[in-house]
This record gives sequence, structure tokens and C-alpha cells, in this order.
Amino acid sequence: FGSLYFKNIIKNFYNSDKLKSVDNLFGFFKDYPSIIITSGPTLVNNLDTIIEHQDKFFIIAVDSALPVLIKSNIIPDFFISIDPQPYIYEHFFDLNLGRSVPVFSASAYNGILKKFQCFISLNSHPLCQLIDELFPNEIGSIDSATGTVAGDAVCFSDKLGFKSTGLVGFDFSFSHYKIYSNGSAYQNRYSLYFQDRFSTVETFNVNYMFKSSKGFKYSGKFTRKSFIQYKESVESFLMESGMG
Repeated sequence: FGSLYFKNIIKNFYNSDKLKSVDNLFGFFKDYPSIIITSGPTLVNNLDTIIEHQDKFFIIAVDSALPVLIKSNIIPDFFISIDPQPYIYEHFFDLNLGRSVPVFSASAYNGILKKFQCFISLNSHPLCQLIDELFPNEIGSIDSATGTVAGDAVCFSDKLGFKSTGLVGFDFSFSHYKIYSNGSAYQNRYSLYFQDRFSTVETFNVNYMFKSSKGFKYSGKFTRKSFIQYKESVESFLMESGMG
């Protein structure tokens, strides 16, 4: 995605009148707890608990979890998006995000940033590093170096200073023989557009799982070696930041 990252960064800063620097938020939430929600299959198991207690903590969601949460009347306080590709539109389609505060990577897809007044974050892209060198400490970064939006959400929570952080939907495996949580854009795509009597949404999930995992299991669950690398990188960040 090298050229796409570059183009998005240029376009996003060209439209910088709608952007605020993410470091304006750093350190202001030390008296509060948070939870970070991603779209792993086990998210649905925790929705009732989140609904019951959502006024007791700040909610940080990754973009792919938004359809699941909004459908359940859970409004995140913040949501994070880093993907440079146009298809991230499907996570935001026909959603009323209310008071949710968007936080986008500088290289995130420009088309979706145009929809929001949002906070912007630098990452490790060379152009972002150049911007940081020219304007030191004026924008801020939530790049966790994990390569995942889940890891960056954890980094975001750490930078905001929350006194404690819970993790929900961090499966790093194909739990319940599913790819993503029910209600996510990925699962909706299968059920609404591709499913028929001969190819059900369950069939799509299982076929993808076996093709993607190549039979690889970790702790008794089908997964991918890249998922385990993501898991280890997030765990490493948690330990190094003192959150673990």
C-alpha cells in the first residue's frame, strides 16, 4: 500500500481544516477506566455486559466493531481507523455515530476522513516522520508498531492516560468457527449479498477459516500465524507500556 499511504497523507493534510491533532487528548483521562472493543467473534458474548455498564467507562472501538455496537445501542466515546483502502466505507455505512469522536491515522483513506471532524495521528510512514520533524510534537502519534488497528487502539488508551483498560473482542483466532463478530460489515457482506441455499454464511466462514489457517491451531483454536504475531506484538506493547 506504499503509494496509497503516500497519497492519503498528502490529501488528508491538504484538507487539514477539519483535522485536530490527537495529542490534544493525551493525558486528560487519568481518573477514568476504559475498554477497547474490536470485532472478534466473541464480541457478541459481551454485549449485554457492555450495555449494562457502558456509563461506567469510556469506550474505544476499532472501526470494524462499529456496526455491531451501534446496532446494540452502544455508542463508543472514541473510534479508531487506520486502513488506507476505500472499502473501510462498509464499516460506516448508514450508521448514526452520535457523539463518538473519530481518530484517524494520517494515512487512512482520505474519502472517509472527509465525512468527519476528527483527530489525526501520525504513524511510522516516512512522510509522517518528516512532518513530525518539521513540526515536532504538534500532532502526536498513536502508532503502536503492531501493524494493527487493535494495537493502535491500545496505544491510544495508554496515551490518554486511562487508569485501567479492559479488552473485548481480541480473539486472534477463528473463535466459534467465525471470522468476525455477527453484525460486523464482514459478516453482513456474507449474509446479505452472497448467501444462498447452497452457500450459507456459515459455509463462507468455515471455508475462509480452513483456507486462511491452513489447518494451523493455537491453544486448540484455528487461527493464522500472522494472528499469533499480532497477539504477541500487542502483548509486548502492553508489557512495555506498563499496561500488562
